[in-house]
Amino acid sequence: MDDRVEARIDGLRVAEEAGWELCREALNHQEAGEGFAAGVLALESGDKAKVDVVLEAAVGPPELASGVVSAFGWVPFERTASVSSSLLAGSSPSLRRIGIAAHAIHRLDPGEALSRAVADEDVALRARALRAAGKLGRMDLLGRTRSSLQDEDQPCRFFAARSTALLGDRASAAPGLCALSETGGFRASEACALAVRCLPVATAQKWLETLVRRPETLRLAVVGAGALGEPSVAYGSSIGWPHRS
Repeated sequence: MDDRVEARIDGLRVAEEAGWELCREALNHQEAGEGFAAGVLALESGDKAKVDVVLEAAVGPPELASGVVSAFGWVPFERTASVSSSLLAGSSPSLRRIGIAAHAIHRLDPGEALSRAVADEDVALRARALRAAGKLGRMDLLGRTRSSLQDEDQPCRFFAARSTALLGDRASAAPGLCALSETGGFRASEACALAVRCLPVATAQKWLETLVRRPETLRLAVVGAGALGEPSVAYGSSIGWPHRS
C-alpha cells in the first residue's frame, strides 16, 4: 500500500508545478486525501509559500487537518523540523495542534509546548496534547492526564483515559473508559476494548455481562470479548449470549 501511495505522489512530483496546482485546487474539497497529497508536495518542496497554503487550509475541517498531519508523517522529520518547530511556537491553537501531532507521529517529544497544551483552553488542542502525552510516554504529565479524566469534553476525557492507561495507571483509567462505552460516547468501541484491558479479568467479565443484556450495547460486548481474549467469554460459557435463529 505504501508503494502504491508513493507511486501516485511521485507522479505529482514529476508533474512539477502542474502537479502542485492540481493539489492546491483539490484542497477546496476539504478531505484528508487532498490534504495529504498537497502537504507532501509542499513540505518536500521547502517552499514557504506552498507550505503556508496547506497550513491555511488545514486550520479548517478536521478531515483535511488529519491528512496534513499524515503528510508530516510521510516526509522525513529532518525535512520538516523547522516547520514543525515554528508551529509549536505560534499563537494559533489550530497550528500548534498540528505541530504537536507532527512531532508525535514521528515519536518525538515537543517538550514544554506539550506541557502547556495539555491544559490549554482550546478543546481540540487540549485533546491532541492529551493524546500525545501517552503516546510519547510523558510520565511527568500523568497527574495532568488523571485530572483530565473529568474534562467536560468527551474526546479530552477519552484521550486522558487512554494516556493514563498507557502511562501505567490502568485503575484510574478504567471507569472513564467504561462510562464512554456504555453511553455510546466518543470512540465507544475503542474505549470498550481499552477498558477490558485495564480491568482485572474477573471484573471485565462481569462488566461484559451487563453489556450483553442490553441490545444497545450488545455489539460493544462482542468487541470487549475479543479484546479480553478469554475463551470462556468468547464462546459464551460464562456470558449468556443471545441465541439467534
